[in-house]
Amino acid sequence: MPTLHVFDAIARPNSFSRPAAEFRISHSAVSHRIKQLENCLGKPLFVRAGRRLRR
Repeated sequence: MPTLHVFDAIARPNSFSRPAAEFRISHSAVSHRIKQLENCLGKPLFVRAGRRLRR
């Protein structure tokens, strides 16, 4: 699945858990895909505060 689909799924609920279940991949795999996208764009897409996310 394309990384942008993962980003879209995360952005809706501000959670990595729901997209992981939706795409049947691990939470870690979701996190890695978003980190790759952030590295490619050169900036963070989410503000991480512990286990919470903000756009």
